[in-house]
Amino acid sequence: MDAAHNAHVIGNGVDLDAAAKAVPFRRDRTYILSVARLNFRSKALDAVLRAFGQLANEFPGVDLLVGGDGPDRIALSEMARAAGLESRVVMLGAVPHDELWSYYRGALLFVLSSRIPEGRALVFLEAMAAGLPIVATKSGGTPEIVADGQSGVLIEGNDPEMFAAAMRSLLSDAALRRQMGARARELAEREHGWDAVARRYLDVYASCCAGGPRLQVDAVSLSSLKPTGADRAVDAKRSGA
Repeated sequence: MDAAHNAHVIGNGVDLDAAAKAVPFRRDRTYILSVARLNFRSKALDAVLRAFGQLANEFPGVDLLVGGDGPDRIALSEMARAAGLESRVVMLGAVPHDELWSYYRGALLFVLSSRIPEGRALVFLEAMAAGLPIVATKSGGTPEIVADGQSGVLIEGNDPEMFAAAMRSLLSDAALRRQMGARARELAEREHGWDAVARRYLDVYASCCAGGPRLQVDAVSLSSLKPTGADRAVDAKRSGA
């Protein structure tokens, strides 16, 4: 029990520099972005599609772009076709990570609905680093990183109507999108950048070595702890978990 009281939880980090340097993806039509492993058992992307279907006529210039692959990719494509949305729902497939940053940067908002509790999903951190407001399921570790009403909107369950309402509020209010997006980026910079994460690790090491030599840390040594580009490749299993 004493060990549990002394435990420290350190979450994932995100590459703030990569997000800032990415060139926003440009296309003729604006878009909502979702990135996940396409598996309906864990990700309720069918609910996201139904929510988008409720908004499609109201926002005729907005599309839904879905990044990722998985066993239900064909089923999701068939759902879009059956709903008459095949021209509005773009299946991107597995996207190389360097390209994915551009999709984040060009989007209006990020949305992901989950059937099982998320951990501290990396896709949310990446969307925040890119300055996107988030609409997501309120479960697992998501409320620990997405501030409901500040950097995004969290929904109890996966009701398409509730997701549609949250997406509508952001699509119809550019000022609110900018405000939430700025707050998301601010939280990413303060809490989830690699420098902040590295300092948490070093603080834990220092507390374990209390009474020993003090750790001398500078910005150069912290930057060396960031993962390399080779460590950040995205494959079809990329889901945000």
